[in-house]
Amino acid sequence: MFGSLLTGSISKKLILLVSATAGVVVLLAFVLSTVNDIKSTQQSAEENLSILADVLAANVASALIFQDKQATDETLKTLSVDGLVLRAEVLDLDENIFSLHVNKAKENTIWTPVISSLNARLVVLRPIKYNNQLLGSIKLYGDSQLMVGRLMVRLLTNLIGVVVAFFIGIVLIKRIVASIFRPIKKLNNAMSEIIDHEHYSLRVPKETNDELGHLTDGFNLMLSQIQYRDAKLRQSDLALSQTQEVITLHDEHFRYQYINPAFTALFGYDEKALLGKRFSLEPMHSDQFAGISQEGIFTAAKEHGVYRGEVHWQSQDGKLIPMALYVSPIKDANDVLTGYVTVASDITEKKRAEEWMWKQANYDLVTGLPNRHMFYSRLEHEVKVHERTGASFALMFLDLDNFKEVNDTLGHDAGDSLLKQVGERLVNCIRSTDTVAREGSIARLGGDEFTIILTHFKDIKHVDTVAQRILDQLEMPFHLGNETINISVSIGITLYPEDAVDAETLIKNADQTMYDAKSNGRNTYRYFTMSLQEATLKRREIINDLHIAIQEEQFEIVYQPILDLSTNKIYKAEALLRWHHPKHGVVSPAEFIPVAEDTGIIVEIGDWVFKQVAKQIINWREAIDKNFQISINKSPVQF
Repeated sequence: MFGSLLTGSISKKLILLVSATAGVVVLLAFVLSTVNDIKSTQQSAEENLSILADVLAANVASALIFQDKQATDETLKTLSVDGLVLRAEVLDLDENIFSLHVNKAKENTIWTPVISSLNARLVVLRPIKYNNQLLGSIKLYGDSQLMVGRLMVRLLTNLIGVVVAFFIGIVLIKRIVASIFRPIKKLNNAMSEIIDHEHYSLRVPKETNDELGHLTDGFNLMLSQIQYRDAKLRQSDLALSQTQEVITLHDEHFRYQYINPAFTALFGYDEKALLGKRFSLEPMHSDQFAGISQEGIFTAAKEHGVYRGEVHWQSQDGKLIPMALYVSPIKDANDVLTGYVTVASDITEKKRAEEWMWKQANYDLVTGLPNRHMFYSRLEHEVKVHERTGASFALMFLDLDNFKEVNDTLGHDAGDSLLKQVGERLVNCIRSTDTVAREGSIARLGGDEFTIILTHFKDIKHVDTVAQRILDQLEMPFHLGNETINISVSIGITLYPEDAVDAETLIKNADQTMYDAKSNGRNTYRYFTMSLQEATLKRREIINDLHIAIQEEQFEIVYQPILDLSTNKIYKAEALLRWHHPKHGVVSPAEFIPVAEDTGIIVEIGDWVFKQVAKQIINWREAIDKNFQISINKSPVQF
């Protein structure tokens, strides 16, 4: 019984409980009713005996006065009609039996033992008086058998009623319980259907408007919300399964809870092997990409609310993959941490593009050497390093001789091939003993200009050695397809900190010195000197003053007459240019013409001279001779 109570259904438990309760109640009611019936039956019998005793006492009083026993016996015989009296005794004052009546029909019955035990309680004694004078007493013994019979009938009737009521109650209870649990059973069947088949569109029909009806409405409403959220989750799951981004969910102990297909496709790990486990994708044997640990990433996300950064994760086959990582903690409604979500993207192509762009920005496409941008950066870095150490380094400025002729005669493709070969020879000229071999020690600034930074040399002779080696290497023939050409190089050299202590001045010094090498026959190298700097400053001053001289018309043309000795007449003249400098006076053409030619200002000056001579020749042809001529000296640059 107790086993079924513990393991049975709620309806069975409820029926059993109600039945047991009802049985106890009915049993108690039956017992109380029985006790009450016994008391009421006994009380009723006693009352009847008392009334009968009073009547008999009044009837036998006169017979007892006259000691008429026969009359008394006749009176007592009338008790035979009443089945209640079993025995009647008339006693005198001495309590001796004067008259006796016994109901012979009930003297020997099956209830005799019972009667004998109950008669003591069913005895009524009443005094017999006449005019308040006591004559004797009458004692009546009630028939307990009759009382018990009546009582048994009542008990049997009550018992039948109780049993019938109990079984009717059981039937009603079962029906009521069935009506109560029918909606619950439908709800249970619906839940089983949903669990087994995820049939969220199922709805349970409402049968009543009571609490169970409200429960059904709530269940259907919950199903609607679950159906809506399931649709959203399916959409999200579909999106997560199709996205190219790696998405994972972790619990608060960093164990994997969810892995999308992009993760397994990218890293090659089996989803089942990782779920529920802590697993790190950090590179196992790569100091190059050692950074914040995976656990440190989660800790940072927890402390700061989010983590964004770039990491390198290792796939199952050992491949290192650069990833852009986003980690965010997940919290419940009570702001308690329950896990983490990570979103990562493969940025391999981005890194390649960045590397390509970096090379485009820092390397020369023709030679593969560092370009002007990286050269400046490297030079400034070397200045800062040597500023701390106090050591020296050399900057070489190289310019190829006659390179323009190669471009003009063989084309730009041949020129690019030549530049590439020059770069390769320069790299071979720079040995590890001559330089720290840092990236950027050799650079191409553009055109046919190259730079070299030499460090860690013991004395200036090492710089001479490298310079001469470069001259020798570049003097050797170059093969451009079917063509063999010869070029040379002019090298300007400046030293840190002897010549300058900043990158900009070093570059200017080396550039000036390179031009000095070109001016001294080319295919040579020169060191920067203060006299060279003074000449350079003077040259720069002349260039600036030439521009001002053109604007302010500081130039003057003087004419050298030419005589015809046969006629002793002037028939032509030679135009000569003079510069009246406001500060330095007359400047010799030998001093400013070469500068004007190098800078291209000579073209503008030549145009001015031509216009002035054209005006002058008109006047002289009118005044002297219509065939008068003026000679003008032209610079080759003008052509």
